[in-house]
Amino acid sequence: MNLFSICTLVTDFSQYETMTKSFRASGFNDDIASFQFIDNSASNVMDGYSGNNELISRSNSKYIILCHQDVEVIYDNADQLLSRLDELEGLDSSWGVAGNAGGMKGRKLAVRISDPQGKNTKLGSLPALVNTLDENFLVIKRSANLGFSRDLSGFHMYGPDLVMQAKLRGWNAYVIDFHL
Repeated sequence: MNLFSICTLVTDFSQYETMTKSFRASGFNDDIASFQFIDNSASNVMDGYSGNNELISRSNSKYIILCHQDVEVIYDNADQLLSRLDELEGLDSSWGVAGNAGGMKGRKLAVRISDPQGKNTKLGSLPALVNTLDENFLVIKRSANLGFSRDLSGFHMYGPDLVMQAKLRGWNAYVIDFHL
C-alpha cells in the first residue's frame, strides 16, 4: 500500500504530464505514491462528484490526494506534506480532509498557494480549521471513509460538499501550510 494516491480528472494530458512530473520531482515517487486519473479528454465522462468518488473507491492508500491537472508541486515536497499531516494529526486526530485554500467563520480565508493571480500567498495562521475547501488540492485521510454527495453533479462546489460530508461524520477540515 502506498502512502498517497494522487487522483485527477484529466481534460488536458499535457497539463497532467507536467503535474505528475512535478509530483515525482518533489519526492512523490513510486515507492510512496500512485497516480490515478479519469480520462475526460474526449468528453466529460465523469464530473467532480462522480469522478472523484470513483477515484476514492479505487484507492487504498493512507492519503488520497484529489487535485486539478494544472497543480504543480514546486515549493514543498512529499516529506513536507507528511510533516504537515503528522502535525495536523497531533493537533486534531479527527481531521478528515485538508487542503491549501478554504474559508473560515467570519468570511475569513486561509490560503497557501502561488498562482497566476497571486504569487506566494499565505493567509491565516496555518493549520486553520475551515468550513469550506477549494477543490484544486484536497488530501483525504483514507480512514475517515469520506466521499462526495451522490445526488449532486458538476465541476464546482464539491470541495465544500466534501467538508460538509466530513462534518456530518464527525471529521474536521483544515487548510495546511503546503505550498503549491
